[in-house]
This record gives sequence, C-alpha cells and structure tokens, in this order.
Amino acid sequence: MLALLSYVSLQYYRRGHLCKPATTASLAVALSVGAVFWRRFSAAAAQLQGDHLAAAFAALSAAMAAFYAWSLALGPAPGKRPPAAVAAAAAKKTTATGKE
Repeated sequence: MLALLSYVSLQYYRRGHLCKPATTASLAVALSVGAVFWRRFSAAAAQLQGDHLAAAFAALSAAMAAFYAWSLALGPAPGKRPPAAVAAAAAKKTTATGKE
C-alpha cells in the first residue's frame, strides 16, 4: 500500500504537481504502522524481553511520518530545484554537449 502511494505521489511530483491525498494517506499508514509496532515493543518490554526489531520498525515509521508531515507542511514545490542543483544540471549539460 505504501509503495503504491509513494509511486502515485512521485508521478505527480515529476509532472510538477503535489499529490496531497497520497501523501496524507502515506502519513496515515506510517502512523498506524508505527503505533502497532510501538504497542508490540511496549508489551515485550513489559515482560523484560524487549523486541528490538519492533522498536526499529516503530522508529522507522516515526521518521517516515515526520517526513510526510514536513512534506505536507513545508515541503519543496515541484519543479523548483535548489540553485546548486540548477548549476550542476547546467554544468552536466554543457559537458555532455561540449558547448558553453
């Protein structure tokens, strides 16, 4: 599910548009997966066994949720590249064509 949502969002981004529904759905999936693994880790930690894999998945899901929240709130607009990327692309084009 998350891969499909990411694919849809990437296709929109490449066309110069944001797909906020796909990003919002990805955020919801990441939050729900993180909550499930956090509960699993908490239950295992209560028995002093500690499920480190569940903790790792919960942390990864939290990082993904933070990225999706940032993307929705402050993320870059499609089609706008930073100046360094523009300069690098121009240099690459110049090198490939041999023209300045």
